[in-house]
Amino acid sequence: MRRVRRASPGLGVGLAALLLAVAAQAAPLVEAEPSRVVLGAGTQVRITVRGAGGALHGVASAGTLVSTGTDGATEHFLWTPPEPRAPFVAVMAFWEGGPLSLGSVTTLTLPCSGRTELSIDTEPTARVTVEIAGAHFGPRRADPRGHLRMPVEVPPLAHEARITAEVGEQGKVRVIPLPTAPSPWLWALEPVILVAGTEGQAMLVAPEPIDPHLAVKATGGQLQQRATEPNRILYSVTPQPGATEVSLEASLSGEETPRASAAVEVLPPSSAASAAAATPEPGGRQLEAGAALGLFFSGGHNLGPAFAASLAVAPWRLPLYLELELGVRAAWFSSAVPGLGTASSTLVVFPIDVGVRGPVFSGGPWSVELHAGGGLLLGTNWVSSDFGQGSSQPVAGWEVFGGAQVSYRAGAYLPYAELRGSYSVVTGTGLSANPGGLILLFGFHWRGGLP
Repeated sequence: MRRVRRASPGLGVGLAALLLAVAAQAAPLVEAEPSRVVLGAGTQVRITVRGAGGALHGVASAGTLVSTGTDGATEHFLWTPPEPRAPFVAVMAFWEGGPLSLGSVTTLTLPCSGRTELSIDTEPTARVTVEIAGAHFGPRRADPRGHLRMPVEVPPLAHEARITAEVGEQGKVRVIPLPTAPSPWLWALEPVILVAGTEGQAMLVAPEPIDPHLAVKATGGQLQQRATEPNRILYSVTPQPGATEVSLEASLSGEETPRASAAVEVLPPSSAASAAAATPEPGGRQLEAGAALGLFFSGGHNLGPAFAASLAVAPWRLPLYLELELGVRAAWFSSAVPGLGTASSTLVVFPIDVGVRGPVFSGGPWSVELHAGGGLLLGTNWVSSDFGQGSSQPVAGWEVFGGAQVSYRAGAYLPYAELRGSYSVVTGTGLSANPGGLILLFGFHWRGGLP
């Protein structure tokens, strides 16, 4: 038989917090359809981004990237390629709001091929085939003067086309260069608006490893490199005194046109305070439904599992919830009676509590709320023994409680852990019990808005 050691409540809270923290630091999951684009064909790419519940951000190196809606911790984007141009590799970056790190940003690269026609001069009526990066086009016949226009698709990074012309048994191969253009890069900014005297972050992302001959320019501020990987570099951004904007450019040495450009707006402290006062964080007018499972302990045989289902509402513009909670708690007692056998008692109570809950701390998706209330305890006590007939009797009582709840917002869901202290008393014929004491619950709330 395998022995399992029961974990302490403190260990359970620590493990739950650790798991939530790991989830919060993970980069979002990104899916795209289709995975390849032909410029000028009218193709749009549907992108699904799944995060841990924070606000999702996305930026593209070219084209137009727009959000088309959210579904809990999932956000949908639509990417429209730019007008037809030379083939390139588009790169996109997605992250959840908060400090950037090399591991918190997910990048998506999409090869964008270009359609064109090659003008070919060869022998009259020759049978012509074109090969570009392993793809074959044709065969087609040249006209009697040896002219031919061959439609082809050119993928990114294709430097040459191999043209094969056959006349009878004779064949001739010619290789011609293809024009190429560098793929654009992007800047991921957090935040996009800075307050004077504060520091932001900027991550340069490329679709390929960044060449060591990199030239980065900041106008109106300073950049300091913090971390690097082959295709991305993380910088801190500090505005200069009096600057209203920090402009960023990145290119390779000798290039006249930047491969990535971006700008960060800088607000003076007074303007930032006014903007914060003008746009307070909305709260209240919310509806919550939740469920939790845990245990209670108040000494002796007052120990057992606990379950709670709740319905809460904040009908005003304050995040203060009025809550109705229905629960179940159970406890067991068994004792040997000398000379007679064993006597057992099973107590099951159904708490009907009302309470209030409100936040005392909020930081990003994390929040700490205080919870207090009280109500009735109704239930049944079953008694059985080896030496008499079993029986059941109703029990009733009351309780008051107070506790703290730590939650993490993941879209419409808020996983939480709550530790509360309860003074609970139930009585019946020959019975007095305390199904409260220290109560530990793990559960979740689902939150929606009221009309």
